Amino acid sequence: MGRKIRMLIVTLVVASLFIMVSMGSVFAQQTTLTVWWWQHWPNCMGPAIDDFLEQNPDITLEQTVMGTGDVYDSLFLALAAGAGTPDIVALESSYIGKFVEVGGLADITDKISPWIDKMDPSKWADMTNRKGKICGMPVDSGPVAIWYRRDVFEQAGLPSDPESVAELLDTWDDYYEVAKIIKAKTNKYMLPLAKANYDFRIFEILLWQQEAGYVDREGKLNINNPEAVRILEYLGKFWKEDLALDAGGWSTGWYAGLTDGEVATLPEATWMGGCFANWICPETAGLWGVVPLPVWEEGGVRSSNDGGSNIAITAASENKEAAWKFIEFLFTNPDYMIDAWRREDWFPSLILTYDDPFVDEVAPITGQAHRRIFADAAQIIPWWVYTPDYAEMNSIMQIYVSAYALGDIESAEEALAQTATEITVRTGRE
Repeated sequence: MGRKIRMLIVTLVVASLFIMVSMGSVFAQQTTLTVWWWQHWPNCMGPAIDDFLEQNPDITLEQTVMGTGDVYDSLFLALAAGAGTPDIVALESSYIGKFVEVGGLADITDKISPWIDKMDPSKWADMTNRKGKICGMPVDSGPVAIWYRRDVFEQAGLPSDPESVAELLDTWDDYYEVAKIIKAKTNKYMLPLAKANYDFRIFEILLWQQEAGYVDREGKLNINNPEAVRILEYLGKFWKEDLALDAGGWSTGWYAGLTDGEVATLPEATWMGGCFANWICPETAGLWGVVPLPVWEEGGVRSSNDGGSNIAITAASENKEAAWKFIEFLFTNPDYMIDAWRREDWFPSLILTYDDPFVDEVAPITGQAHRRIFADAAQIIPWWVYTPDYAEMNSIMQIYVSAYALGDIESAEEALAQTATEITVRTGRE
């Protein structure tokens, strides 16, 4: 009897140890992923995040939501300190190059390879390091077209349906001629384009359309190329002939011009639809239309880009496998990305989404299926790279383009020559 009791006790002890070891193993496998991003991301991806956590009970998520600038500042500080970096971080295309350059992001080339041809091809340059390794996953893009006010075109005696407007604005020369008609007939402006205190996004959009950015594919300074000079001379006509509203982007005057119909068009990215509908001027629903970009010459590309963001794993992350699992689950799933597009007008870089029926639904802000125009444009965006020193080059450009717009520098060629000289002095680029 005593022997049986002793055996029972041994059995119970072994079983208890097995349970404790098993529980310890479960706890040891629990992974906490830390993510830094801004509010737009959880707003768009909330249901996808919930699904991921439900299907992966061994992973928990700690989200830190900040302003975009705070994300970058905090990441730089963490990298400098060598501690406190998150596992995953959201980065705009104009900033990701900085973190690629300093080695702050993990190489995910092998993991991303099945998705390379399934994403907007213009996205890869910004997240590829000097060794050709990819350090981020594209999430959203900013293909550009012309947003136009139907009511302003009608006030000028011009047709306002998209097919007719697309013919009217076939080339940038046509666009300029229509600008003069609208000003003469309505005393309204063709577009908002400040002379100073502005980032000159429209100038960059037109540069991008011509594959004529700050640098060329070899990384050599290219801001004073002939295409850039032509573009700046072209915009100069709008300033000199009072065809552009002198209001800086995202200013009170800029909002008012768009809301009150003081401007006829805005060359801008797809995400403007969400801005119009959700907070800038929801009362203008149905007054807007969209047509493809004009071209500079016959056969030219009717596409450009403005903005876009990406998701990356930090080089310091100790949870890279779980981090990739999270990224792949959310951002390669067409259903989740369509849901984000529907929720917040967040245009996916994932090409698989462009054939979804949602793309051809009529949008209230325009009364047309304008998403199709942007989906088509996204697949032919010309090459461009922001580079790690983009912000500094952009700030220098603003000085000299403003001087040209204000008449302090006589020629576009001189303005861009001075831009190039100062960029060389301050960044060492040649």
